[in-house]
Amino acid sequence: MKTAAYPKPGAVGGRLIRQVIGEMKAQGLKLPLNSHILIAVSGGSDSLGLARLLIRYGRRIASADKISVLHIDHGWRAEASARDARFVKKLAGEWGVPFITVGRESFVSPRKRGSSLEEHARQLRKQVYALLGERHEALVLTAHQADDVAETLLWRLLTGAAATHGGGIHFREGSELRPLLRIRKSQLQQFLKEEGLKWREDSTNSDGKLMRSKMRGELMPILEKLFPRAVEHLVEAALKAQSQMTERNLDLDRIADFIFRATGQRLRRPHLENVNEGLVRPEKSGEVHLPGGWKLLKTGRGLGRNVNR
Repeated sequence: MKTAAYPKPGAVGGRLIRQVIGEMKAQGLKLPLNSHILIAVSGGSDSLGLARLLIRYGRRIASADKISVLHIDHGWRAEASARDARFVKKLAGEWGVPFITVGRESFVSPRKRGSSLEEHARQLRKQVYALLGERHEALVLTAHQADDVAETLLWRLLTGAAATHGGGIHFREGSELRPLLRIRKSQLQQFLKEEGLKWREDSTNSDGKLMRSKMRGELMPILEKLFPRAVEHLVEAALKAQSQMTERNLDLDRIADFIFRATGQRLRRPHLENVNEGLVRPEKSGEVHLPGGWKLLKTGRGLGRNVNR
């Protein structure tokens, strides 16, 4: 008896699945993933494209019987939000995967003073991802893509936050994975059209009320008209910054290990940040005070050579 052949993607889907597999391997993931997978799906083209790609063509990434669709309803748009939930649930049923929904009644965290609606919603989603990731012993895959990365980096450059958050959207954060960071929204929409699938549009993404939608609708088109490869270059800059931040954190971990063994003390991150600043700024002199009366002196031979009490 012959087993059913695996479905083969079209030209666009084939390129996308190869890109995703390559990116996940480049990030050090061993494929196929053994854990349960929750794919966060809003109903928009990005998340729908990710879900369709992995559920139908992603057997080298994860077995379809380990995948569930997760939908979060913020309740922003009343009946439109309810229609989104029904739309995603219907597709999950057609694709034969479990459907998990989290409604706004679950969002009990108060909005912080000065926090925008977008930021509050983002924090709530992260809480849900962390909670469900732990509950289901799962990885949560989200559909942040190249346009999002470029917009985020540009946002941070213009608001002065790039020095500390220049890496923008990271591939991995806790249990959350973002495998589409090098893929454009337009590519995902082409893939869905190739598959004969429609998606739902969130009006808050284009109504210009939220700052992110203003950037997307007004600033980015002008930027790409003047600089056609703007998004590509912004993405590369963000990912390079992430790589440098990772290397810096590894350096701090090595420093921490050295000082901990020398002093036997519990160190806090600010101590290590001060040490790292001394390493990268040769003109900086003086000493770093550590717990237990220890101090790290900078001499002419450099910082980290002498640990004195």
